[in-house]
Amino acid sequence: MSELRADYSYTLLSNVIQIRTGVYSNTGRRAIHSSRAYAKLYLSGDHFLQASYTYLNATTTDAGVLRNMPNHWVVLGASFNLVKNLLDVT
Repeated sequence: MSELRADYSYTLLSNVIQIRTGVYSNTGRRAIHSSRAYAKLYLSGDHFLQASYTYLNATTTDAGVLRNMPNHWVVLGASFNLVKNLLDVT
């Protein structure tokens, strides 16, 4: 058995309040594109493998491309059952 999922979102934010040099102010409009893919493969013996990929791109009208977060990241994982209902290695 396996799971597969993919999704995309677009978010538009206006008038985000941010602290810059100790002063609260409204920032420019933000446009955020995000997509994600996820897969999980179940193996016999209660083992599984999983992987996900995320893409994130955010731009603002006042600062351009936001670089305070990664644009691409990959997560890999696995779990192996060594002793049934007692010990798993992740």
